[in-house]
Amino acid sequence: MALDTYAHLQTALIAALHRSDLNAAVPDFITLCEDRLNKRLRVRGMESRVTASVNSEYMALPTGFLSLKNFQLNTTPRTPLNYATPDFLDYRYPDTTQTGTPKFFSFVGGQIQLAPVPDTTYTAELDFYKKLDIATDLTNWVLTNGPRCYYYGSLMEASLYLKDEKRAASWAVMFESALKEIELGDDYDQIPDGDLVIRSDSIP
Repeated sequence: MALDTYAHLQTALIAALHRSDLNAAVPDFITLCEDRLNKRLRVRGMESRVTASVNSEYMALPTGFLSLKNFQLNTTPRTPLNYATPDFLDYRYPDTTQTGTPKFFSFVGGQIQLAPVPDTTYTAELDFYKKLDIATDLTNWVLTNGPRCYYYGSLMEASLYLKDEKRAASWAVMFESALKEIELGDDYDQIPDGDLVIRSDSIP
């Protein structure tokens, strides 16, 4: 059976555990494994992009936001937004009636703060890493390209639950190996074949 869906993963784990009394706990083992994946992995299959109209000081973080790759305003030319601490924004822009094209952003709770406050409506583009949520999506890039990450990680969590330290240690080694393989593969795939072109900003 291919480990290509959430349901197939559960079936494979139930078969590997040989414990019918643990069937109901298998989704929990997958959830705990996925929590580790979300804290560790930052691979292209987790990348997402959203655009939003912004015309106020705060905008909501996108659903499933993990970490940022790029944030910009789609003006002509594009306006890159640079991260600054909330304290810096409060110091640099103490008067919220002072408006303009935003240059900085910060994270405040579940929101993004822009500074200065937008003077009109802009289209913001956010490139970010999105949380894996296989229980909702039923499959994802990591399960498709590195099913052992979910499989070994979930069996490790099951062994920890059973307080079987020896098995947990064995699964942990295989889990780590699977993680490294998918990370190295992702690094390799992001380097295109062919000669690299070195660009100089001094060349018109």
